[in-house]
Amino acid sequence: MLETIKAQYESGNALIQSKNYSLSRREAWPAFFHDLYPIGQEYYFELNPYFTFNVYRNDLFSFAKTFFVRDGRATFASFLLKHYNFIPKAKTHFIIHPSLAPLVPLNYQQYFSCWHMVQPKKTLLKNAKRVLIFGILAEQYVDSVESVEKKLRPLKSLDQEIEVDVYLPQRKDPFDLVQRESDLQFRLIEKIKEVLGNRKINVLLTKDMMERTVFHGCHLIDLAHDNFTVSDNFIHYHVASKGGTVENFVDTPPENSMFKLALSFNHEVHISPFPTNVESFFMDLLFIKKTSSVRDILYDPAIHKRLRN
Repeated sequence: MLETIKAQYESGNALIQSKNYSLSRREAWPAFFHDLYPIGQEYYFELNPYFTFNVYRNDLFSFAKTFFVRDGRATFASFLLKHYNFIPKAKTHFIIHPSLAPLVPLNYQQYFSCWHMVQPKKTLLKNAKRVLIFGILAEQYVDSVESVEKKLRPLKSLDQEIEVDVYLPQRKDPFDLVQRESDLQFRLIEKIKEVLGNRKINVLLTKDMMERTVFHGCHLIDLAHDNFTVSDNFIHYHVASKGGTVENFVDTPPENSMFKLALSFNHEVHISPFPTNVESFFMDLLFIKKTSSVRDILYDPAIHKRLRN
């Protein structure tokens, strides 16, 4: 497995996503991809960062030896359930976030490794010159007002002079078929204002966020409750690569790290073997799928509940 990863890194086929970009037709991607913007923005490095739903034909997997999976639990579970019989035939090795490991079937674990985002020089929250709060205002991203309050609680002890930037794109819940009326967005904003108190708050638009080139001294707090929607978030890459600290990244690599690749001057990705002590619940998901009346598991509340249990 390590030889496969090194071969991909050292081969002339590195950055395979860019090389075969024209084959990955956007019109074939699911509609919810737009609801994930900007966390699903594309970026490239040698281990081929993709969402599994970006690859709409199985033969496209054969272009690369490795596939760096950016999926969250929902889309990754969907991929496994749809392509269960294909995985042993794929000519590629899948690298996933450790939180997705329990989804992998027991007899397929040899086709997977894990990735870890590492930021060796992190600015502690108490030493930050600026704080950036980010979150998509959708229940499937933030989960609840209570979870947001818990994430922001450490800000109460910060100096009142520290400015806070808030970037909160409003989206519908990406894996809901029907747009529901909800006061979640209003309650979330009220809770954020309550927690931050009288300190200065700068509300950022998408244009402000994506065009900012310097994040030195900035500490990013992501309101995502878990990796339900994505595991590799473009906003994290955007902030870290421009000098900011991402709270979700660890500052020391895992002890069993086998290979690392610098993604910027400020952060790197480490690859480790698939964990040996993970209990798979893939068969539970398969049972729910076979007994459910919902055709697409991405929109099945029973699957969602099991993924978040």
